[in-house]
Amino acid sequence: MRVSWHARERVFVVSHWKGLTCVGATRISVESAPELIGVLVSGLAESAALQESTPAVAVPDSIWRRWRDRLTRRRVRPVLAEVRQLASRRDPPSVDDRSA
Repeated sequence: MRVSWHARERVFVVSHWKGLTCVGATRISVESAPELIGVLVSGLAESAALQESTPAVAVPDSIWRRWRDRLTRRRVRPVLAEVRQLASRRDPPSVDDRSA
């Protein structure tokens, strides 16, 4: 992943790479950047808090634990991350956005 700033268009471009090939890009307007930064900061803060509360104890790897983990993954759905829709430059502002 790479990020570049394009001052003339006032957008950040996050490009997605597979080896030496760019396989996609996401344009983020300067107006949407603070919300994206907020999500990143919240995630980092949450990650740091989880690391502090989780003791670093080495658990010996065993065939029984690997089987238990496999079975658990099939029965329990993973917790999904919060998804936020950032406004597109092509979308007209919503009623809430105009009043701010």
